[in-house]
Amino acid sequence: KLLPDQYLVISNHQSILDIVAYMCFLKGDDMKFMAKYELINHIPLVSVMLKTGDHCIVKRKNSPSQAMKAIDKFANKVKENAYIPVIFPEGTRSKDGRLQTFYSAGVRRFLNTQAMPVAVCALDGGYKISSLSAFIRGIKGEGYKMKVLKVFPPPTTKEEQLQMLEQAKDLIDAQLKEWRGR
Repeated sequence: KLLPDQYLVISNHQSILDIVAYMCFLKGDDMKFMAKYELINHIPLVSVMLKTGDHCIVKRKNSPSQAMKAIDKFANKVKENAYIPVIFPEGTRSKDGRLQTFYSAGVRRFLNTQAMPVAVCALDGGYKISSLSAFIRGIKGEGYKMKVLKVFPPPTTKEEQLQMLEQAKDLIDAQLKEWRGR
């Protein structure tokens, strides 16, 4: 599928290494991630990357105003620098590969600040990877799968945003079932 020049990626989330996988799978250097504050320390490779780029670091607990300001600033930097933003609406990784609840607040806040097309992507296999060497084996083999499922036009109203997120979750769920033979 052809992707527009600039778009928001939303995806399910299974591993801290999903960030590295997306940088390999899509537009690498231009990709910027929304991540929880806890990830900026003590995680080899990922922490350094999150601290040194224009990524969105959100304190999820006890700080909704910080989160909203961080998302607004991130959205403006994305537009200004033609970045490709990535948001995992589950909010945290799935340790068993099962799709979790999609939370709309971060995605909606971003799209309200910078409307852009939304690329829905699915990934699978990350929850089985617990080390960098396992990640490398997964990327080379069939263990780590990634796919762009659909590109939505920019959803501008709350209803369009919520409907897009619901459809995105359904598309990802169907892809996971297909990959797993269910």
